[in-house]
Amino acid sequence: MMKRRWMVGTLAVAIAVGGALGVSTMGIGFAMDNPDSNLKRENGYRHSVEQQAPSSIRAAEQTSGQKPLLTVEQAIAAALTQAEGYVESIELERDKGSVYYEVEVESSSKEYDIYVDAYSGEILKVKEERDRNAYKSERMKDVLTMVEAVAIATEKVQGIVTKAELDSDDGQLYYEIEIRSGREEVEVEIDARTGEILSVEYDD
Repeated sequence: MMKRRWMVGTLAVAIAVGGALGVSTMGIGFAMDNPDSNLKRENGYRHSVEQQAPSSIRAAEQTSGQKPLLTVEQAIAAALTQAEGYVESIELERDKGSVYYEVEVESSSKEYDIYVDAYSGEILKVKEERDRNAYKSERMKDVLTMVEAVAIATEKVQGIVTKAELDSDDGQLYYEIEIRSGREEVEVEIDARTGEILSVEYDD
């Protein structure tokens, strides 16, 4: 498998970020009632994300007549109805014919694993545990939300987000976002404070 890596040094997009750590759940009803709409507004930032399922899932949809896959934004909004905090990671998974998002939400002292049906938005399960290693709220004050980071990544690379997580390296917080674009797997790294695209790596 050949990898192509692009380092980007310019600011991808300017985003005005307030003090909110999570993402507003307002508008989720509209989004779920209108699955064909891919336009949302989060924290005053308006963006469009094209969410296209992998071919195996699309084929299953056509056969069963299921609704289109929820966007990452819709899955996050659903998860945040169950727990307050910031989204540390989200991953699209498939198990025994069930397709769902696993969303990890952290507060100052707890960690929640929330499982969201990828078609209906139904909350399948919520796991809660204490987390002594959770990021302190003061460190998260100026950090972009997961939704904002995903919007930057999908503006750069069209496709479906299969995984996104917040990570750190030598004190620098960044989002690592995996996107399936056609037959390629693309990994985008974004500075979690500035929104700068740090790298884009293609696997083909």
